[in-house]
Amino acid sequence: ASSSGFVTISGKARVFENVLNYRLLDEKGKILAEGTTEAKSPDVGQFGPYKVTVIYSQLQPGNDTLEVFSLSAKDGS
Repeated sequence: ASSSGFVTISGKARVFENVLNYRLLDEKGKILAEGTTEAKSPDVGQFGPYKVTVIYSQLQPGNDTLEVFSLSAKDGS
């Protein structure tokens, strides 16, 4: 039986305009949750802390993967 859950993601990031992306995938690569959050950088070019709580459904036994990344300001890759 599936249920829902949550995970809190935190760390430090130095990313363009302080915006970073996250994605939670199940072991088959299906996206369970995704979104953006902001690093609280004290100034341009400095690392800043971020923290976001992600609520997701379809929690299943297995190995999920968490990806935290920045999209290219140049071309979105």
